[in-house]
Amino acid sequence: MRFMVWRRNLQRESGGAIEPFECDLRAPDIRSLLEARGISADFSSGLAAQIEPRMAKLDRSAQAALIEGAALAAELYRETDRDLARSLRGLREVERMMGAFSGELSKLDEVLEVLAAYVRRMKTSGASAPDHGRTLH
Repeated sequence: MRFMVWRRNLQRESGGAIEPFECDLRAPDIRSLLEARGISADFSSGLAAQIEPRMAKLDRSAQAALIEGAALAAELYRETDRDLARSLRGLREVERMMGAFSGELSKLDEVLEVLAAYVRRMKTSGASAPDHGRTLH
């Protein structure tokens, strides 16, 4: 917020134009700054290449804020990636349990078919024989 007020005051004083700040940070320097904040080398190289062109338009404090913001965003990305991996493991566990449940239901279905066949056979064999007070449950 203070930066925006300062920038507006500078625009008024200079007649509306602000000279772009000359940036002396290049992608390798930016990469090392990002790595110092805990961003992996693989991720920081691509991020540094994206940040470098934006640095020329900023003053030193805004450059530091941009680096810090990129580091915070990368940390958020890393946490989101971990959460996604954890959710994926949970999904695979549910899929495994559903597969096991399906197998058990298949076994139960086979047993019920055998019992149904046994009951049909008992009914047909019981209909031809005289009923001696037997109850078929």
